[in-house]
Amino acid sequence: LLLGTGGSEHTATGSGNTDQLIGGDTVPIFDRVATNGCAPIQPIVSRQTAVYIDRSRLKVLAMGFQLDSDGQSDVELTVAANHITESGVRLGPLAFEKRVDPRLYFAREDGELVGMTYYPEQKVVGFSRRTTEGTFECQAAISNATGFSDQVWTIAKRTINGVEKRYVELFEPYHEDLADRGWTSCQTDCAIVLTGQVGTTLTGLDHLEGEPVDVIKNGSFIAQPTVSGGSITLTDAAVTTDVFEVGLHYDSTATTMQPSIPGQVIEGLPRTWDSCFVRLYQTRGGTLNGQTITYAASDLDTASLFTGDRKVTPQTVDSSGKVTIAQTQPYPMTVLALF
Repeated sequence: LLLGTGGSEHTATGSGNTDQLIGGDTVPIFDRVATNGCAPIQPIVSRQTAVYIDRSRLKVLAMGFQLDSDGQSDVELTVAANHITESGVRLGPLAFEKRVDPRLYFAREDGELVGMTYYPEQKVVGFSRRTTEGTFECQAAISNATGFSDQVWTIAKRTINGVEKRYVELFEPYHEDLADRGWTSCQTDCAIVLTGQVGTTLTGLDHLEGEPVDVIKNGSFIAQPTVSGGSITLTDAAVTTDVFEVGLHYDSTATTMQPSIPGQVIEGLPRTWDSCFVRLYQTRGGTLNGQTITYAASDLDTASLFTGDRKVTPQTVDSSGKVTIAQTQPYPMTVLALF
């Protein structure tokens, strides 16, 4: 039994040579594992490791068996990303998505949602921040009855048409009405999928009144109108077979760390990239250091996504050498490598 208090963490085990069960007249054996102190937030358990928030609500720690110490020990998971919890972890349950990728979610006090990809056996701990038009207040994860990835739910606080609202929203990696387009995931926030509508007016958008929205028609981004009277106006009339995804826009951005060259000191020196390739998986669109990633006509059509390498040579000269990859359109993008 793992016990966390405001000042320290302990294990409680059965006493005696037979490891009797805890309870009744059996006095358990208590061992102090660490002295970090815990926030009043229920930990999550990943295999044989408990992941918890420390009492400052600025660190994520893991407690479990450590091979190098041959016993129970604690490890800070945020040691290489101290900025990720800068406003403090909001009080409330943590969400742990077990499948397909193990990922922990928690909301910060400033309303940003943090995701922590967690593969301890592969020594992978990776953080990302999710922002939206508004703030995230809490999160939860449940198994999916259809057998796909676990479902991650959030409560998002938004100001819609001057009125503060709270929406229960779902991360949607697979939407059944999008099965016929090149990807099944929703790429907009607070999204709705509309089918069977006819004419130049799309209705059913009252929940986004007064907001500019991205409109994806049959897999192509076509417009960014503003919702008025619960509807938007299209340039081309819709037919009953058209499928629309309509939701709030967001950009996705990843910036590398500053590169270095073994055996050489290059800090402060101006540098640029002579040649740079990005390896993509099921992707459309995107930029690298502000330069558009281009696709040959044979690589990409209006219905498919691209997998492979594209050469993009940034034209910037600076003293950092960092590479920023961005997706500014409501299309999927997965980056496997930069070289």
